[in-house]
Amino acid sequence: MAKNVFRLSSFSIRAVTALDAVGPWDLLSRIPDVELRFVGKETGPVATEGGALLVGATRAIAETPAPDLVLVPGGATSPGQMVVDEVLDWLRKVHQTTMWTLYRGIDPGSGGNPERPDRDDPLV
Repeated sequence: MAKNVFRLSSFSIRAVTALDAVGPWDLLSRIPDVELRFVGKETGPVATEGGALLVGATRAIAETPAPDLVLVPGGATSPGQMVVDEVLDWLRKVHQTTMWTLYRGIDPGSGGNPERPDRDDPLV
């Protein structure tokens, strides 16, 4: 019998707050049957705020069509990086089937909520 794997994708963006990306990974990577991917527009290293720490986007968003959970961590430049058609199109598409879409980068400080059209929210 095949195991059910929970697919979690953390979107890697330049100048991400390291704790926002690494903290959830550190916790969730310890849970059995969780496949955790760092995804980005393209694969490769991504510098965190301050540039001293690199996280890697190990998969491109095109390789990640159906995650169960999407995490978009926050950072100093997150809002501007999120308003990219390719990224927004991917987020809108996967949001239709994810159990959760969690993000801090679009509405810093509040966590954003794609179900709240009264916010300045590019996913709506």
